[in-house]
Amino acid sequence: PLTDHILVVSGRVSYEIVTKALSASVAAIVAVSGPTTLAVDLARAHGLVLIGFTRDDRLNVYSGKGRVKL
Repeated sequence: PLTDHILVVSGRVSYEIVTKALSASVAAIVAVSGPTTLAVDLARAHGLVLIGFTRDDRLNVYSGKGRVKL
């Protein structure tokens, strides 16, 4: 399991990426782009931290906000 790891992607987070991250027990996904609606729904259903639109000094937390320290 990758419970101490974060998956960082340069593109859009899809349902398939979230599914694979859940299978590997990844702690969080961070993306430069935004997630699809299905990806957000799946991440929320499983308590996976999902962050998108990361830029210099800002980001959007779509799922697992209580587990993110800003």
